[in-house]
Amino acid sequence: MIGLRTSPYRNLRVVLHGVLLIAWALFALVSHAQVHNGTVEAPSDHAVRLDGLWHFTPGPLPGADTTTATPPSPTTLQVPGNWDKLQSTFGSGTYGLELRQLQPGRTYALQFKGIASEATISINGTPIGRWGAQGVAFVPQVYFFQATAPQAMLQVAVHNQHLSFSGLWMPVYFGPAEAVSQAALQTQFFDAVLLGGVLIIAVYHLGLFGFRPHDPASLYFSIFSMLSVLKASLSGEHLLYTVLPWLDQGVGLRVAYLATIALPVTFMAYLQAIFPVRHYDKARLALLVAALPAVLLSLLAPFHILQSWFWPYQIAIIGVLAHVAYTLSGAIRQRLPGAQLMFAGFIVIFVAAINDILHDNRLIVTFYAFNIGVFVFLLLQALLMGGMFARAFNRAQELNETLEQKVRERTHELEELSRRDPLTGLMNRRWFMENLHREWERWERYQDDFCVALVDVDYFKRINDSQGHSAGDAALQGLARLLESHLRKTDWVSRHGGEEFCVLLPHTDLFHANTVLEKMRLQCAATQGFTFSYGVALASRYRRAEDLLNGADRLMYQAKQAGRNRGCSDTAVSATQLH
Repeated sequence: MIGLRTSPYRNLRVVLHGVLLIAWALFALVSHAQVHNGTVEAPSDHAVRLDGLWHFTPGPLPGADTTTATPPSPTTLQVPGNWDKLQSTFGSGTYGLELRQLQPGRTYALQFKGIASEATISINGTPIGRWGAQGVAFVPQVYFFQATAPQAMLQVAVHNQHLSFSGLWMPVYFGPAEAVSQAALQTQFFDAVLLGGVLIIAVYHLGLFGFRPHDPASLYFSIFSMLSVLKASLSGEHLLYTVLPWLDQGVGLRVAYLATIALPVTFMAYLQAIFPVRHYDKARLALLVAALPAVLLSLLAPFHILQSWFWPYQIAIIGVLAHVAYTLSGAIRQRLPGAQLMFAGFIVIFVAAINDILHDNRLIVTFYAFNIGVFVFLLLQALLMGGMFARAFNRAQELNETLEQKVRERTHELEELSRRDPLTGLMNRRWFMENLHREWERWERYQDDFCVALVDVDYFKRINDSQGHSAGDAALQGLARLLESHLRKTDWVSRHGGEEFCVLLPHTDLFHANTVLEKMRLQCAATQGFTFSYGVALASRYRRAEDLLNGADRLMYQAKQAGRNRGCSDTAVSATQLH
């Protein structure tokens, strides 16, 4: 079960340590080359990230007369970064980087994670590729060239007319062709595994909702997971364009913003379903109010306006997340089941969201961490919901076991009632016949003889007529107690109907059966105020159980005809008159 039975923040510490370990591993995957004043040494066997100061020559301002204008002076510019501080966002410029210690004849590769928004990549003035030739582009691209000398000049001529950020705003990787290609594949594989895992979680919980439609938490969780996959597949490595190469990347940008808008709204709905408290109502309303203009921007605004004016909604997201953090901390203090895991996952996705927001606004230069954050978050939420379902299942199982126990008890009571005569408490005729047939089968198998006696109250009608039916009932009840008191635990007695009783005596011959019945008859005559007659039949003298019972009945009527208050068996008649 998921709960708070140990240290209140134990799960949180474990998760944060795991996230730090993952971040360290990702950082260690790629080395960072030292770019100084526009020069870098080529690695021999691995890919490096070309962070540092590149040569940069600003281009002419839009609409400027290039024939009379003074050529701009070369300078240096941080990569990854923007040229906004040097010139207008909408403009052009050329980045330059001197590549040293190349091995002539060897093939090298350059991977650009993002350029805003069109570019031509050249080596020693010879173009080796184009970026965004058909409009805005976001999918990382790899370009190859073969070294002809130990040194080469990399030039990236960039022109931006669509986006609110400019230039080489994303990292650039460089190294031998096989190393860069392998690093690119590893990154794509890592993203694919994360997104595949999240998609599986989404489909699984959608299936759970199908089985439990009254519980909306699974539905909200599934929608949140799917939106996370959509958002993550349109950022970072932009894997959705690999699956759907025909998808326009401008449309994909708008879809990514719409998914970003829907994510916190869905998250609030999921949180409300897991921890239903009032505090969410105002926060959710504020988020919806902020979401409306953001949706309009995402659908209608040009790209540069959308990117420049999306920050109010991002501020609203941060505010809502802070409110959620406060609410979840209260859930932890109240020791609500699952609050620890929810808070730990929330912290992970909160840090990832803040990182991506700052990265989107070029306030920091890191990498898109949303994929990792949402995977860790959803994994923890899957554990949380698994714990909830486990607790619900355990409760249902306990209730089911309790219900089954009650059903067994009630069934046993009903069986007892169905087997018992309500007046005397003895077994009824049906139950007696079942036992008689079992005893008969045992007799046929083992030849262990037994007897059946039929007892009938003498002149019972006179008792009812002279003393009333209550006296007749009392007589039957008294006789039932008397018969039971003389029987062994292995014997059976039942009310056969009216004033008749049947006695089953296993492992008994006629002599001992007559002895027992005679004791009963004599005691009844002495203590009950009435007499009875009986007939005793021996099983070995009959072919069927029914014949045995009919034989006892015939013998009982013989005793009646002989004067009553006596017994008759297959061999003799016992007749002791009551005086």
